[in-house]
Amino acid sequence: MFTKKASITVPSSMDEITLGRYQQFIKETDVENPTEELVANKIIEVFCNIPKSESYKMKVSSLFNISNKIAEVLNQKPSLITKFKMGDTTFGFIPKLDDMTMGEYVDLDSFITDWSTMHQAMAVLYRPIKQIRKGKYVIHDYDGDTFHEAMKDMPLSVAMSSMLFFYRLENDLLKSMTDFSEVESQKKLATLEDVGVGINHSTN
Repeated sequence: MFTKKASITVPSSMDEITLGRYQQFIKETDVENPTEELVANKIIEVFCNIPKSESYKMKVSSLFNISNKIAEVLNQKPSLITKFKMGDTTFGFIPKLDDMTMGEYVDLDSFITDWSTMHQAMAVLYRPIKQIRKGKYVIHDYDGDTFHEAMKDMPLSVAMSSMLFFYRLENDLLKSMTDFSEVESQKKLATLEDVGVGINHSTN
């Protein structure tokens, strides 16, 4: 952890920031044309537990220096984290997305598009591991809102890693669809050319 005058603790990785804190930051900076000063103050207030009354007493250079360090942390792009521990419970990412039930899919699709409901989406994707065998694990069945509030305390690194995972997955899917369309277009073109050759021979 970085420290500033032994009174401010600055997170050095997303592991040290909870999803709930990040949701609070997003909510409180979700205004029309947020100023640089507002964002910097909110970063200090939310992630360093420094109230506005105290941050206003800080030197501008110090405030922006700290906020920039945290901004770098928030720009980290972690790879998919499949397991994490919260309290005495170890949570695991859904082992096979193909096995997702309709209920899980509907809830995930509803919650994952908005940061205010991201903790609910995470409760769909990550559930307590109930069994581990030969390096593979089995998670508990999805049970609605059982872990919704608890997920606000999960590391931001875990939530962000799954978000980036789905983003990359979607991009790969779109690219595959585009590549497939191009291949199909080439096949159709070749077929049309073959048909054209046949017509020319018939005409001759």
